[in-house]
Amino acid sequence: MFMDTNNIITIRNLIDYGLNEYINYNDQFVISHVKDLSLFKYPCHLKATTILVCLNGELDCSINLRNYQIGRYSVLINLPENIIHINSVRDLKAIAVLVSSEFMHSLSLEILSHTHYYTYEINKNGSFALPRDEIKILSHYLSIARNAITSPIISSNEEMIRHLAAAFVTNVLMLHHHYHNDLIDDIQGSKGNRMILDRFMELLSMYHSKERELRFYADKMCITPKYLSNVVRRASGKKATDWISEFVILEAKSLLIYSGQNVQEVSRRLNFPTQSAFGKYFKCQVGMSPSEFIESNQTF
Repeated sequence: MFMDTNNIITIRNLIDYGLNEYINYNDQFVISHVKDLSLFKYPCHLKATTILVCLNGELDCSINLRNYQIGRYSVLINLPENIIHINSVRDLKAIAVLVSSEFMHSLSLEILSHTHYYTYEINKNGSFALPRDEIKILSHYLSIARNAITSPIISSNEEMIRHLAAAFVTNVLMLHHHYHNDLIDDIQGSKGNRMILDRFMELLSMYHSKERELRFYADKMCITPKYLSNVVRRASGKKATDWISEFVILEAKSLLIYSGQNVQEVSRRLNFPTQSAFGKYFKCQVGMSPSEFIESNQTF
């Protein structure tokens, strides 16, 4: 089944059709025990930040075409803009935490001060295994949050619920940082450089499907392409043009597999002048043509 604009699952959809044993705070912050994930047997967008804490069993899934095998004492983070597809589940026992974008924004987490760079790094690898003691700590956070949401006194205090949610999310992101130590602390250079990098990543998230020229992003930031290139490379260790290519290719792969559009339609959607130009760009980056890529992923 191809992904289309209607294959979007909201927190309310999950509550109505797919959740058991859940605690819900205003459709913004939900904690649920998870066993059945059949709602995700087809590729879809889940319109919430989702943190899955696996206590037992196995989960095989893909997020934006990246495969994940999640086992006991592992955590998986999925972001709202992603395409998720559950391939198989075996004896799964897990806790899912869903946070709406509005509620996540209200948490004002310091750890997300480099939001767009951090988003990219989570998408690059959103899973990590934990020692049992760390899983116990995460479970303890959720137990406190669960009790607060069900309390007739505390549940009316939105600030208290936000603090509890913020504590849990911050802990998860810090653990992700620890087990993928190429993250935020490895952004090099001055505060000004880090701000330029974050603005570049923000613009790239917004415009990569239409704009591939470095000059476009430099002009948006009122700096020269050379200066932007130097700052991005110093700050992230990667060329700005490489960042652009990675964003474009990820979008292209997702469209080729999930959108139901043919190669020509995808090339137009990504603002290539011709299908041939798109094919050359794609093959240079991926090592195969768009048609070959589709054939190699026909199981999706």
